[in-house]
Amino acid sequence: MKAVTVVPIAKGIGKEHLTYFSAKDITVGTIVSVPIRNKIIDALVVETSDVENTKSEIKEASYQLKKIEKVKGTSLFSDAFLHTVDLARRYYLTQTGAMIEAVVPKVLMTHAQSLNHPAKEKESDKPTIKQEKVAFQAPLEDRLVYYKTFIRESFARKQSVFITLPTIHEIETFAETLAKGIETYTFVLHSDLPAKEIVLLYNQILDEPHPVLIIATPSYVVIPRQDIGTYIVERENSSAYRLIERPQIDMRLFVEFYARERNKKYILADTFLRVETLFRIDVHELGEVASSVFRLPQGVEIDIVDTKRSDAPVVVRKKFQIISDEALATIRSAIAAKKHVFLFTLKKGLGSITLCNDCGEALLCDMCASPMRLVQNATGDRMYRCNRCKRTKDATTPCSLCGSWNLIALGIGTDRVYEELHSHFPDVPLFRVDKDITKTDAAARKVMREFYKTKGAILLGTEMTFFHLDNKVDYSVIVSFDSLFSLPSFRIHEKILQLYLTLHSYTEKKIIIQTKNPREEIIMAIKHSNALNWYRSELKMREAAHYPPFTMLMKISYRGIKDEVEKAKAEFLLALHDYHPVVFQSTEAKIKGVYVVNAVLKIARERWILSFLNDSNTYDKKLERILRSLDPEASIQIDPEDLL
Repeated sequence: MKAVTVVPIAKGIGKEHLTYFSAKDITVGTIVSVPIRNKIIDALVVETSDVENTKSEIKEASYQLKKIEKVKGTSLFSDAFLHTVDLARRYYLTQTGAMIEAVVPKVLMTHAQSLNHPAKEKESDKPTIKQEKVAFQAPLEDRLVYYKTFIRESFARKQSVFITLPTIHEIETFAETLAKGIETYTFVLHSDLPAKEIVLLYNQILDEPHPVLIIATPSYVVIPRQDIGTYIVERENSSAYRLIERPQIDMRLFVEFYARERNKKYILADTFLRVETLFRIDVHELGEVASSVFRLPQGVEIDIVDTKRSDAPVVVRKKFQIISDEALATIRSAIAAKKHVFLFTLKKGLGSITLCNDCGEALLCDMCASPMRLVQNATGDRMYRCNRCKRTKDATTPCSLCGSWNLIALGIGTDRVYEELHSHFPDVPLFRVDKDITKTDAAARKVMREFYKTKGAILLGTEMTFFHLDNKVDYSVIVSFDSLFSLPSFRIHEKILQLYLTLHSYTEKKIIIQTKNPREEIIMAIKHSNALNWYRSELKMREAAHYPPFTMLMKISYRGIKDEVEKAKAEFLLALHDYHPVVFQSTEAKIKGVYVVNAVLKIARERWILSFLNDSNTYDKKLERILRSLDPEASIQIDPEDLL
């Protein structure tokens, strides 16, 4: 009889290890099924011993040992992968099992018994030179040309290449280009594939004697192919790399952890990298494939339309005009020529910008000149807030141009745009992609197929449309550029630039940008096709506000009834006192008696970047202990996307 210690591969277990018994000899590293709370879950065996040797401990235990239900097969996890999981577990303040459950595709765990397992990597196979970590900021076409050459050079060195992208659509697009000529050695993996096909491809990858190219979502980094020499994180600026559910892991960082653990080359690449990544180049944490290109892609005409221009005050107009005369003229011309037009809007029902109803001037932040919007806090008080730098203004603030008190909050969503398009073009085929109309990917793909087949058609959509644009459109219109600033993030300018670059990559002839603030810095960068000045300005703003990359942000949140939230708030203030937390209740509206309290910490970068990343011993173990001691129901986000 054996006592078997396992790591349960699931969230919310509360314990790092559990012990079971088995009549079989089970080796360390085996995947088994175990009973926990009336459920059967997967677990990883980390230790075994004879029951005779642990009889006294078992007798003294407050629980009765349960039997292992099933032995599923040898572990697919390499030592390097498990070491990476342990590092990431500490970094994200979670448990080993929760980390494995989050980063490993479920299909591989379910079909573990069907997967091939390679021999362990020998110490002699590991590179002895210092790891190479580089960034690559360049237009997509230039990156693809570089990859084609780099992959073939890697093959010549008998090395495989792993390229990860955040979405299935982008994976398929890259594979179509990079697989040409090496189709036999190119493997594509993502969640839309049937389980049987994933198992087949996984085994083929391990069995193929020739070096291979793997293009996959980041969770497939677990594949233990020993000759992978380079890990490439493409579309590095995409927020889709961050997992939505707890623990909210950034898979870009997990892949970097793994590449560092295996001492393999690591490349971060995009048309425009994150500000944090560009800063790492500046301080020599990252090298460069080539000097970063700050010049924005050209070849498409850019028309910036100032929508507040008018000889008459807004108040005397018959109706607020959503689509400008310039945009309407372009759409009419495109429809007559049987071309395709795409109108992008942020989302439905968003009060995203505040305007003067007398002169049309937008209300801007005094600190960073971003549009402000009207919000209501938890106590019901109203104010204007900048979503970029969080500055506020009193709700009674007048117009800075004409002094009028007649300010109005406007939101331009798909419903309003659809109605206006239909009124101007009642006989033109009009397609729409957003979460209200196309609730599933299949529904969105069906709409897109019909749109591309229909000549002289108009497409209206939100950001989800970008995941389904298979071909370019002739003309694009950003209906309300100003509404983009309503996104609650200090990274808002960076996100807006990425949205623009994505739209640019799918537009053939012209992009029309409608705005009431044509002097906005990010618009000037787009107008002049150069983002270097914007990047320098963004760095200064973040340094002044103590935002990343100059600090590491942590957000601790608690949801519950009012009394529970007040108790959590007091706990945050007491436990984190030495770290000067900013504690506040969420500005979200109260829903069915549920309240939210947040605590934000700004920590020096070197105090939370694990020592293996910067070769220092400054990691704050005291803070780790404090955070792990908080109420288990508290959600802890490391480097969150936003602070609200």
